[in-house]
Amino acid sequence: TKDGKVGLLDYLAVREGKRGDGYGSQTIEQIREFFRNQWSGLIVESEHISYAKGEADKEKRQRRIRFYEKNRLVKLDFESRIYGTEYMVLYLNTNPEDFIDKKKLEIEYLKIYQMMMPKEWNERYVEVWKA
Repeated sequence: TKDGKVGLLDYLAVREGKRGDGYGSQTIEQIREFFRNQWSGLIVESEHISYAKGEADKEKRQRRIRFYEKNRLVKLDFESRIYGTEYMVLYLNTNPEDFIDKKKLEIEYLKIYQMMMPKEWNERYVEVWKA
């Protein structure tokens, strides 16, 4: 590993009229290549399917998960609620030879939020549970 360094991909979007043209997949591959020799991978949050507001929202969330899985991201065995929004948590392995220690990734995920937010905000707005 690259000292087990991981990051958080906070948001990935492709303009609606350009979806399905491969831009998202190209971006994921460029991210993978860019970080290959720097980090072990990136943690990715995707709005949780089970908390969708209606069928259209549910389908949109399912499409996102399918997109990530098509691009070789793996679902982790924990989920989260950040500022009241529930997420499925995935992992983009930037070095396929690296072993993915899912328990360590949960710890690293929490560390990222601990670095970004004051302790009292973490205690109030960051929750993690088993998937």
